[in-house]
Order: sequence, then structure tokens, then C-alpha cells
Amino acid sequence: MACITFVNAGYWFTQTNSQLPASRIDANLYPHLFCAHAGLNSQTYELSISDSAKPLIHHFSQTVKENNSELKTLLSIGGDEAKAERFGAMAANSSHRAAFIRTSISKAREGNFDGLDLQWLYPSSVEDMANFEALIIECHRAVIRESRKSEEPRLIFVATVFYSPHLENLTYPIQVMIRTLDWVNVIAYDIFTPTLSSNEVGPSSAFFNPRRRSSSGDFGIRTWIQLGLPSKMMVFGVPFHGWAWKLYLF
Repeated sequence: MACITFVNAGYWFTQTNSQLPASRIDANLYPHLFCAHAGLNSQTYELSISDSAKPLIHHFSQTVKENNSELKTLLSIGGDEAKAERFGAMAANSSHRAAFIRTSISKAREGNFDGLDLQWLYPSSVEDMANFEALIIECHRAVIRESRKSEEPRLIFVATVFYSPHLENLTYPIQVMIRTLDWVNVIAYDIFTPTLSSNEVGPSSAFFNPRRRSSSGDFGIRTWIQLGLPSKMMVFGVPFHGWAWKLYLF
């Protein structure tokens, strides 16, 4: 959707502020930075930000841009206050989608963000995937309308997605994603975790997996490309965390 040729982005989480405040980020390392997370109000389905995170999110862009005025910042919507079930309930209703989109754009502008990151992890039914499609279409249209009305640069609009275009028996709406998103963040990690695979140890973020080829970043990226998503639209996610399994002997 936009002429963005290279994305080297990092995520900053408000929960880590005590260990790494935004003021200590070397902003010159990144063309793009994500601030995580804003959430979803479970009653109104408007974008919501916890009281503890409000000042951190509000001042994030101003703080990190002090040392890099060319930096683009994006507000990431997801995390504990916007889990899959809440996203699903919001996206299933056109009025709720409208409230979510309106308040997301408003909060992004208030915080001087350059874009929005939609982290619905993950749609889990045919209805969810259809509603995901409706949501990104409507958000795409809304950021264009808002830009024309405000005469401000259009907000960047991206989505964070599963490492593969296939989710169980579901498939992401790739052609719609191409038309509506600036890029997609591919979560090429957390493929094996103690929660997802409690009885099987596996490489959480393997680029290749000789034991199970389909459980790897390489397989996911190749499948996205085979189904039509341009490689230039994909940002390959690299984790800076790990997982540990505890072995029980019986």
C-alpha cells in the first residue's frame, strides 16, 4: 500500500520501562519502533490504555524521536488487554469495529504515532477470519479518510500474523491484505512453547526444522510467498526471549 522499501523495527513494551525506559533506547538503530501495547475495552470495544501505561505511551514518540527525527513509531494493539476472544467479539459487530477504528486512530494521533499495528493473535474460526478481513478493509479506508480530512500524512497500517498463512483449517485473506496493509509482521517464533506443546520439546524459533519441516520460519515464509504475499511486504520476526521445559520423571 505504501512505498516502504525496508523495515528494521523493534518492539518496546511498557512493562519493561523500569529496566529499559524509552529514553534509553538507541533510536538511531531503527527506522521503525513499535510501542506495545494498547488494549481493547471489553464493554465498548474502543481502544483502551491502562492507567499505568498511559503516560508511557503518550510520551513514547516524543521521547524516542528526540535523537532520531526520521524515526517512525507505531502503536501496537494487542497483549493481555486485547486477547483473541476480545478481538473476535469486536470484529464481529460493525458498530464495534467502527468504535475500535475511530478510537485507535484518535489515540495514535494524540500520541504523535506514525502508524498502527493490529495484533489479533489469532483468528480461530471461519467467522473470525471473515471479520478480520472486514476489519482491515475498514481500517484501511478510515486511515485514508482521516489523512485527507486532517491533511496529515496517512497513518501506516500493519498487522502482526501467524508464521504461516494457514491457521489449522483457516487461511488468511492474502489478496485483501496486499491491498490494505503496508506490511505484515510474521511471528516466526513461539512455534513450540511449554503451553502449546507441553508434552513435546521443540525449537521455539527455528528457521529450519529437519524433524518437522512445517514447524519452521522457513516453511512459513515460503508458504506465504507461494500463496501470493509479496516478500517485500513481510517482516520476519526474531525473538529476544526463550522457553524452558521442565522434565518430570515418573
